[in-house]
Amino acid sequence: MTGGARSGRTTLAAVAGLAVAAGCAPHPAAFPTLPVEARPAAYRAALARREALGRAVDAQLTVWARAPHRGAQPAMNASLALAGPDAFRLRVASTFGTAFDCGARGDSIVALVPGLRLGTAADARRDSLGLRGPGALGFRVFAAAWRPPEQAWSAARDSGDRLTVRWHDAGGSLRLAIGPDGLPADVELESGDSLAVRTRYRGWDDHDGVAWPAVIEIESRDGELKARCRIEGTHFRDQPAAQRLEVRLPHGIEPLSWPAFRRAVEAASAR
Repeated sequence: MTGGARSGRTTLAAVAGLAVAAGCAPHPAAFPTLPVEARPAAYRAALARREALGRAVDAQLTVWARAPHRGAQPAMNASLALAGPDAFRLRVASTFGTAFDCGARGDSIVALVPGLRLGTAADARRDSLGLRGPGALGFRVFAAAWRPPEQAWSAARDSGDRLTVRWHDAGGSLRLAIGPDGLPADVELESGDSLAVRTRYRGWDDHDGVAWPAVIEIESRDGELKARCRIEGTHFRDQPAAQRLEVRLPHGIEPLSWPAFRRAVEAASAR
């Protein structure tokens, strides 16, 4: 079995266990420090600009993953498509093609591991995914599009370098830490006992004055599953292209239930 295939399975285990994971060169940017009282308004304004840009996005990623029994894995290339507010597709490349392909829109998710001939087509409204709205969750992670309800801001807590906002929605409970620049620093999501994920934003690009994530880390609460993504090229388009977002299971691959799919991928990753 090739190293590329093993790496692809490891990445899938990380993405499935956590979330459900060419163009102009990025320009890493630093944004000015803001007084605490100015951060909520600055956060809302920057979020609105990212949501507007996120209507149709294509990007290239470099992914580093760590999973139980495997440790750190070699870097892998991936492509990402976003269509705000609730759709994404992530494809991780292998030496011989695609190691992992996952797309979600709204409550529906389709995932495929071609090398193992494993696939799933699930819907959070009828299947046990451990979360609702996987499409919106994926978009929020990669676009840093976390939108606390208005009432949550009144209870925000200032710790000097972070402004922390907490709220609940249909997907679970969330804790958002906003940095001195008014941008998301990290987000913790808990959904029952089945999902506890932390997303950290380690770097930003400046796209014509709009802050867009450049380095993202996604980690399980116990720290065993971790993925670091460097977003190396980003294109913003007027409209999303349907073919960039659609994942289809090839003929002959019978879709597993989401729990069975996760178990099969995790078992393969442990071998």
